[in-house]
Amino acid sequence: MQGEHATDTDGESFRIVSRNRRGRVDVARTLGTIRGGGPLASVGVRVFMSDGTRIQRYEVSDVGDADPARARFAELRRVDGASP
Repeated sequence: MQGEHATDTDGESFRIVSRNRRGRVDVARTLGTIRGGGPLASVGVRVFMSDGTRIQRYEVSDVGDADPARARFAELRRVDGASP
């Protein structure tokens, strides 16, 4: 959806909240230009889980939701059987 509304976007992870060999929770920003002009700036908390090769889950939350995202990551690790 972001590609439909913005051009030339770039993102960076600037804080790792939690991680293991199968995923992580991070805080990241996205910068770019909204289609038709104007700046785009967004900060959010992301939860990634992979099978070691491909991303299996990708969830984005508001930047203030780092604790719930960390809890979600812990829940996914338990379901997946991944190491803490």
